[in-house]
Amino acid sequence: MIRRPFLALPLAIVIAVMAACTATPLPDPPSFDAARMSITATDPMTIQLTGEDGAIGTGNIELRITNPTTAASVEVPVTDGGAFDGSLPGTAADTLFLEQVDGDLFIGAVKSDGAGAVEETDEGPDTDGDGSPDAVDCAPNDPDTRGSACGAGCSNDADCATGQVCVSGVCEVD
Repeated sequence: MIRRPFLALPLAIVIAVMAACTATPLPDPPSFDAARMSITATDPMTIQLTGEDGAIGTGNIELRITNPTTAASVEVPVTDGGAFDGSLPGTAADTLFLEQVDGDLFIGAVKSDGAGAVEETDEGPDTDGDGSPDAVDCAPNDPDTRGSACGAGCSNDADCATGQVCVSGVCEVD
């Protein structure tokens, strides 16, 4: 004969574990301040993104800077104060994506204002809704891709279906 009190305890444990798993939110990415960043061209095809103290709200992390235009990325340390410095292939007109490496958390997208200052910019669509835009989520060189429904790859509008256009190598609804 099985006693009911012995069944209640394992059932309660299973319910508690399941509730904890479904109630745990994803961590928030660090904040960033584009006004504390600068982009400079170090040669015709290389740019340097520099962040002074306070550029990244959470210090002591590893930051991935990705340029979807060139499919290049670099990982750099962020100091305790939120400063960083990284160089990668590209031009000052390119949009750059910032991610925290640990947890693959998308932080934001930035671009030059044309005079060396940096401004926040639109990161584009997030087709799979995971918080990371397709242009970086689906990047072939991103070792931690989380995308599960990335848009079709393209090099021009002719590569996309009717009603779609090619934006940064991804077909999007026009």
